[in-house]
Amino acid sequence: PISDLLADKSAAFLAELEKYLKLTFPKENFADWETQIYRVWTDTLLRILIQIRNYHHGGAILITDRFAGLTIKYPLSYLRLRGAMVRFMKYKISYEITLRRIENSKSDIKRDVFDKLELYRIKKAEAANELKGAIRFIASHSCVDGLIILDGDLKSLGFGTIIDVISPPERIFISSTARYRVSNLKKKSPSELGTRHQSMISFCWLNEEAIGIVLSQDGEIRVMTKYDKRLVMWEDVKTQRYLKSRINIYHTLEALDEE
Repeated sequence: PISDLLADKSAAFLAELEKYLKLTFPKENFADWETQIYRVWTDTLLRILIQIRNYHHGGAILITDRFAGLTIKYPLSYLRLRGAMVRFMKYKISYEITLRRIENSKSDIKRDVFDKLELYRIKKAEAANELKGAIRFIASHSCVDGLIILDGDLKSLGFGTIIDVISPPERIFISSTARYRVSNLKKKSPSELGTRHQSMISFCWLNEEAIGIVLSQDGEIRVMTKYDKRLVMWEDVKTQRYLKSRINIYHTLEALDEE
């Protein structure tokens, strides 16, 4: 369910890059790039969580397009993360297509084509560094008490956010599997959790399609959303697979060193 929600929220991002691909490389099939484009979306969110965890302070991110019931202590409109993601993927696409055409060509490389390839390589590295800085900037806001607010486009709207009303449902449901199966749900009382969790549960319960992410000081990640008329939470979300993966979108970029 969380993956499905993220896919819905990334639709505008994918549409922007689909338009770029059609205008710049009209013979390319967007379907061949769709998975890579979506991965930069999810990998960016994962890197924010990993960076927050590295502070050992705990924190929380609320992804929502509804803001009633929130008091944002430090409002801002930070668009750089979204812009860097778009620029990174544009230059990555352009670089890989140009490189492939050079490799498939039986003739000598023309100077203007080589110059384009080198320009795309440099711009891709610059965009990667910009993205890295934006990730760190947003993650640093977790050191202030309160939530980080991201809208559906992953634009940061503020931090130090307080949820005004704590009114969780009588029970929530813990999913023991990534996929949603009623038979795998375990009932739990919100009162067993801390105030940070209870406030996030309250907001997600009242605002369908909101995604709440809470990190404890010891690094445990919990993710929650309202689904099938239940407040469903996934505990102990793993990022180790991402860190070790050689197919994550940043793995081959020298510009993004290991945290």
